[in-house]
Amino acid sequence: MKNKRQPLAARDASSADPLDDPLFEALLQGSRRALAQAITLSESQRADLRARARRLLRALRARTSATATQTATQTADQTATQSTRRIGITGAPGAGKSTLIAALCRHLLQRQEGSLAVLASDPSAVAGGGAVLADKTRMGALVAEQRVFIRPSPASAERSLTRGLLESLLLCETCGYHTLLVESVGTGQAETAIDDYVDCLLLLLAPGSGDGLQGMKRGLMELVDILVVTKACGALAAQAHKTLEDYRNVVSAHDARTTRYLVCSAEDGVQVEALCAQIDAFFNEHSAQALQERRCLQRKNLFLRAFAEESVDDALRSAVRRKAFCEILDGLGNAENALENDGLLPAELAAECFAALEFKQKK
Repeated sequence: MKNKRQPLAARDASSADPLDDPLFEALLQGSRRALAQAITLSESQRADLRARARRLLRALRARTSATATQTATQTADQTATQSTRRIGITGAPGAGKSTLIAALCRHLLQRQEGSLAVLASDPSAVAGGGAVLADKTRMGALVAEQRVFIRPSPASAERSLTRGLLESLLLCETCGYHTLLVESVGTGQAETAIDDYVDCLLLLLAPGSGDGLQGMKRGLMELVDILVVTKACGALAAQAHKTLEDYRNVVSAHDARTTRYLVCSAEDGVQVEALCAQIDAFFNEHSAQALQERRCLQRKNLFLRAFAEESVDDALRSAVRRKAFCEILDGLGNAENALENDGLLPAELAAECFAALEFKQKK
């Protein structure tokens, strides 16, 4: 008789006590080093390290929720005002994402709006998997600012975002960071994935980009909340305004959504302030309940993505290590022959492999 399966959270929690984890107290104390280490765990390809990060996250959220309940004296409106804000920044390489993020951070710090976290995804090499991770260099003096946490991480070759991004966001929020800026790699159609992690999505465009709007990705444009043409100063100012109007005319003609448009140079404090005002206006127009509903939908989308990209992927990797998957391929016949000589499509062979795996588990 088979044992009754425990819920995932119960099985995960039973494997180790997060209160004994040396990172737990360090995270409670606000250590940026410990936060970086916890994010490294959440990004790991090893399932046991990701499980450790999730145990830490659950324990932290339980502790902070209990503390908040004991000291809660604010009204519902005040609570909504103090909720975190997730802002996504995407755009093609060279659009000035890191430079503008640094300018936004400096402006927000001057407004004394709490601490900031920047989670940046840098492209990885297809062969070696490494990444340059140059965002901290480009953000200069912000690295030494105690109220700013900057975390550059390598994105996978297939995705524009880092693995474990949701856990990283939740870790930052639980550790007291009020505004979270998420920068994507900015290449490929996978850019739409960022919308499942943020409340407000900014698309940055360089002056003259698109060559007659050919570079506009329709799926991404339907998700953008604020469209910003960057580098709008000096000799590029006129071209930046023309680019903005070109995009505005095309998008407004096909999309009934309310998208905000503006030009912004990271070197112009007035323009950066105007961008901050547009971000504030977005959050003011969306109630805390609406944003919460949006995050609930995001969690459902991320569940499906995690199931496909992580759970199934890990199961197959584990099966390969046990040689069970290879045995199933042998049982189906030579895979190469099946694909080349038997005329099977890759998807058809994959379906047969999964069916065989399922049958083997039931035996």
